[in-house]
Amino acid sequence: SFHVTGVQTCALPILVYCNLVGGNDELVFDGCSLVFNGAGQLIAQGAQFAEDFLIVETESATACAPAAPCEEEQVYRALVLGLRDYMHKCGFKSAVLGLSGGIDSSTIAVIAAGKQQMQAFTARHALADSDEFAHAAAVARGRAIDLHESWPAAEQACDDLAQLVWHLEEPAKATGVYSQWQVMRTAQGRVKVLLDGQGGDEVFGGYPYQRTPLLLGLLGRGDI
Repeated sequence: SFHVTGVQTCALPILVYCNLVGGNDELVFDGCSLVFNGAGQLIAQGAQFAEDFLIVETESATACAPAAPCEEEQVYRALVLGLRDYMHKCGFKSAVLGLSGGIDSSTIAVIAAGKQQMQAFTARHALADSDEFAHAAAVARGRAIDLHESWPAAEQACDDLAQLVWHLEEPAKATGVYSQWQVMRTAQGRVKVLLDGQGGDEVFGGYPYQRTPLLLGLLGRGDI
């Protein structure tokens, strides 16, 4: 609406809005360049989240409706573009993924998985109710992901505790950090960077005991 108003107010014969495309740190530019005629009508639109080249006959072009994918598709494309450009601009040739099967690491896996085979690592547990391997395997299945297993052992934890605390620079109150430590140890030597998520499940309310507080909070704010 801002562009349309500007064309009409300033009596411009044509307005070309040329937008960047690509990821830059926390910013993601979505492209989607626009061309308006003197009446403020959209006559051309570039691709979204991709480079594009447009040739527009400004005097003969007819008005067109703006095209945009659904909100979920836009978010997915933005995440793919941001992650891809981050890897390219940092010069990373490859990466491995710590894949637990939770919301955060699963989302990264889906976004990062492409034609090139990707290495992923997950922690296993002897107790069935603590083992998330089935979820991690479901994410890897059908995608170019080689899933490797790490088995943290209680008897080894005591020997690793001092080194683990040294790297964290503070004591850890949760036991899950040791599983994460073992996953990183297993992946060590394969690549320079390990993409890993921690805490995303809690943020999104990914566990049953967190659903009630989440729903109560949404009700209190009037969001549902």
